Amino acid sequence: MRRDLQRRLDALAHTAQVSEFQRDVAKVSNLMDELSDLASGGDGDVRKSGFGLAEQMENSHGTK
Repeated sequence: MRRDLQRRLDALAHTAQVSEFQRDVAKVSNLMDELSDLASGGDGDVRKSGFGLAEQMENSHGTK
């Protein structure tokens, strides 16, 4: 019984770490999109420039 509970806790901890990592990757992706927009002469607001896919996906999945 205790081993089963420990395995479940370990699985939950791993899932939480993966989710946090995915959020961090999305943030980095958004920053790269903003930098790319700025480098091409934009104002860095990726929401109106067509960039920001990671942020759009993150918002649509409610993970933010």
